[in-house]
Amino acid sequence: MITFTNLETPVGTLTPYVSSEGGSERLVAILWNGEPAHRYLEGAVTAGENAGGVLRSVIEELRAYFDGDLQHFSVPIAPKGTDFQRAAWDALVKIPYGETSTYGRQAERLIGRGIIAGVFLGVELLMKTQ
Repeated sequence: MITFTNLETPVGTLTPYVSSEGGSERLVAILWNGEPAHRYLEGAVTAGENAGGVLRSVIEELRAYFDGDLQHFSVPIAPKGTDFQRAAWDALVKIPYGETSTYGRQAERLIGRGIIAGVFLGVELLMKTQ
């Protein structure tokens, strides 16, 4: 079973989803501003009116983060996605607290500068032929 709740934050409405598959609760997704869950999650999804367990911890930790009182999250996670998506998320969590990054910098870390340069060169050549 997957439960969720909505949380108003400084960056908009966040909706954390917690799964109890396999006998332990884990955060499987946090969607933003009403993004439809069916695009990412399979199975029944239930509103967690009285959030408990991990869902309650997620809410508390997100509030503490946005209040500036938390730098590292401790809730157990089990993100759903392809191998590439999970690698991209692993790269994101390596950005230190308080720092920012760019998509380009993250792509370099994920797949390498040479590959990125090749993709941009290919796109540029394609656009010149159009």
